[in-house]
Parts: sequence; structure tokens; C-alpha cells
Amino acid sequence: MRLFPPQRLGVTLVEVLAAIGIMGIGMLAILVLFPLGAMSMARALKDDRCGAIAWNADSLCTALDYRNDPQVKPILEKTYTPPVPGALPPDPLGPGYPVFIDPHYNLAGAIPETTLGPAPNPQPVQYLAYPNIRRVTPQKLLALGNPAAILEARERLFCFNDDMGFSVNGYPKEHSDGRYTWSYLVRRLQSSLPSSTEVTVVVYSGRPTEMPMAEEVYAVTPEDTTAVRLSWVPGQEEPPLRKGHWLLDTTYEVRTRGGVNYGSVHAQFYRVVDVARLSANTLLVEVQPPLRHSNVSQMQLLKGAIEVFDRGAAR
Repeated sequence: MRLFPPQRLGVTLVEVLAAIGIMGIGMLAILVLFPLGAMSMARALKDDRCGAIAWNADSLCTALDYRNDPQVKPILEKTYTPPVPGALPPDPLGPGYPVFIDPHYNLAGAIPETTLGPAPNPQPVQYLAYPNIRRVTPQKLLALGNPAAILEARERLFCFNDDMGFSVNGYPKEHSDGRYTWSYLVRRLQSSLPSSTEVTVVVYSGRPTEMPMAEEVYAVTPEDTTAVRLSWVPGQEEPPLRKGHWLLDTTYEVRTRGGVNYGSVHAQFYRVVDVARLSANTLLVEVQPPLRHSNVSQMQLLKGAIEVFDRGAAR
């Protein structure tokens, strides 16, 4: 009579399948972490690059004195009046007109003035001008004279060249489609006070510089302090908005002080937080920070913009 069962020399197929199933569940849980980790690394890399670019760009702006550049300073002055019918000079005790320092798109072609007023005002691709905001190239670049030298200086002063791209064969390539570039929005908080000149650095990723993209202007209606109703008309591109994109408020308004009318442009940046479709040509867009003006009438989509840094006045 046996007191113990016979010793087994192996495992059954059922046990093998059960072990594989348990191991598979564990492996799937581990594999899920890889794409999440890659996404986290990509965000961390982007944040690191943007932070470095903001400091570099601000230092270059100060070192090259873009705030007082001959192409920039006249637009910031209290005596400036946009060469547009109906435009008014700024309030000497209020904000001055903004100017966009953006040689990547300014050098792409002629930039005419646009009509002041609410959107929609579709612009052909070759114009690429911010409505109500002048876009210029610094005089320090234009003074080089030679087009090749100007383009080389543009690549050196408005591109993050520490970030290298690679071709399919693994060799580094001279220009990466996903490289980082930047531009500046400059304005005075008080048009008669040069020391109030502030700079905002706009960082782009993958923004085409050889073949610029059109940047459409859209009519907007505020819903509350954090949401706007954005619409477009036939012939306009439907805005490819999603979370993380940036909008620029280009609304022109007339302010009155002491019985005198003055002109002003909002020039405020807003990050898209959420997007919901209301109709075939209308979106409800949630933005941050809250709207600084209640009379917003038009915004422009900054294609390729991934971060905006307010660097303040010169230190």
C-alpha cells in the first residue's frame, strides 16, 4: 500500500498554458510602460529644449539690442501710426503697437499692410502678415546686404542649431524638418516709456522656413473668460486646432482718454486647452490664461508654435 502519490516527472499542458497566460499578462503590463515612457521622454525633451531656447533667445535679444533696432523701435514709439486707413496713434500713457521680429517669414516675400478690423480677412500664402501687427527683420541682418549672408545669420540667430536631425541612412543632415526656431513679439506697456519695452519669445517646432505656411485669421466671439467661439467662412482653411496649440489675439480697438481716441492692438497669446465642434464652421475653444479683454474679435493660429515665454523688459 502506497502512502504517497507517485512522483511527477513534468507538468501538464494545462499548467504550461496557465503559466504562459500569467506571464503574458505581466509582459503586457510592462510593455504598456514603454510608449508612456517614450511620451514622457518626448515631453521632457521638448520642455528642456524650450527652456534652453527661451534663455538663449532672450540673451541674444538683449545682446543685439533688438528692442532698439531701427526696424523695431519706430513702431514702438508713441508717434507711430500704422499706415492703414483709419488707424490711430497709440496712447502715450497706454500700450504701444506691437511688432513681430520674424525673419523666417518676413524674408519669404513682400508683406503688405492689412485692413484694421475684425476677421475674417483671408490672406494669400505669400503675404503671411499678422493683421494689425507688423512683421520685420532686424536691421542687423538686413545690413549684411548679401542674401546668402542674411540667410546664414538668420539660421544662426533664430534657430536652435544644437538640435541635430538625421536622414534615413543614419547620417546627420544639415537642416532638420523638426528643428526648433523662434521669433519675438516686442511691445511697450507705455508707448512713451522705452524702459517698459517687453519681449515675448515664441518657440516653434517643425515650422517650415523654406516654404512658409499660411497663418489664417479667424473671427471669434468670447463665451466667457476662458472660452471663445471661433468661426471661419468658405474659402478659409478649417483650423486644425488641438490641445497645446497657440492663438494670438490680433484685435484692434480704439481707446478714449481725455476725449482723445487712440489705437491699440491686444497682442495676447493663449494656449488651447480643449476644442469642441459646435457646427460645420464653428468651434468652441477653451483657452488659458483667461481672456484679458472682453472685446476680442479675431485670433490667429500660430502654426508650429509649441511654447510662449514672456521675458519681460531688459534686465
